[in-house]
Amino acid sequence: METVPVSPEPAVDLRPVAAKDEEFLWGWLHGTPDPEWKRWDAPYFHAGDTPVPDRSAFAVTHARHVEDRHRRIVAVDGASVGLVTRYEEAPAGGGWWELGILLFDPSRWGRGIGRRALAAWTDATFAETDAHLITLTSWSGNERMVACAQHAGYTSVARVPEARAWDGRRWDSVRLGLLRAEWQAARTPAADDAAPLTPPDIAFREGEVPAAEDLRRLYDAVGWSAYTQDMETLAAGVAGSSRVVTGWAGDVLVGLARVVSDGHTIAYLQDLLVDPAHQRRGIASELLRRVFAPYVHVRQHVLITDAEPGQRAFYEAAGFCEIRDGRSPGRAFVRFAA
Repeated sequence: METVPVSPEPAVDLRPVAAKDEEFLWGWLHGTPDPEWKRWDAPYFHAGDTPVPDRSAFAVTHARHVEDRHRRIVAVDGASVGLVTRYEEAPAGGGWWELGILLFDPSRWGRGIGRRALAAWTDATFAETDAHLITLTSWSGNERMVACAQHAGYTSVARVPEARAWDGRRWDSVRLGLLRAEWQAARTPAADDAAPLTPPDIAFREGEVPAAEDLRRLYDAVGWSAYTQDMETLAAGVAGSSRVVTGWAGDVLVGLARVVSDGHTIAYLQDLLVDPAHQRRGIASELLRRVFAPYVHVRQHVLITDAEPGQRAFYEAAGFCEIRDGRSPGRAFVRFAA
């Protein structure tokens, strides 16, 4: 079993568990009083009078884990800093694997080590097993872990509200997942890496409000007829937007994005639409990039969209997440006029 290299600077590796790791693991798992990592790794299981295992029994268990292909030591510049594990959910052969990751030393947190280690462990699991799906389970209080998994390509697949009790309040149980097909798609290079991100026949214009008839044709093309039933309101809404970016194929409006913002605390994406005849050409991604460009300093970028899986995948690829999965999970409310 080989060491899995992750990053050259600093060197983050996943190496097989060795006999020499017994002291390291004992020290962090049981030998350190109230370690910080236990406040974040499912603390509801660590709370109370959990008995410390007998040291000799721990040694026997550790000996069984030496060279165990389902666990690795996380090493940074050769120093042991954590542990990754995996197991297959029952029944065996179903292709559902659950991963775990621990970085014991708080001084190592916030440096991208966990993200790179998780990404490498994910790659190794898909390469070494028949996994169809990999999941990782956390809780809503561990924002770092949720963000780490999302950066590694995972998305929220299940959330059980208020399932865990800890520190005087209730927390959600959060499960994140990654399908093999999604993992492969993320690793597969484009058919033509030299191809431009957006087609050369599309011209982008910023700060220009299209004519009413151009707006009508585009909004009708995507089926947003609720807008075009009142063209006066639609035209006024677009004109009153803080920023408008449009895409044109010759003199035909084929895409539009608009943001409403105070310029300091929030930037709200009101509309992003592309003519179906020009979709899947990179136009929407370029419109999104351009319309938010002046608001990179603004803390909150917000939008509401349909519940279609494709919408979610598009915005997550652009760095958005559902509010319940964010760094400060909360609730979003909306009230529509009758």
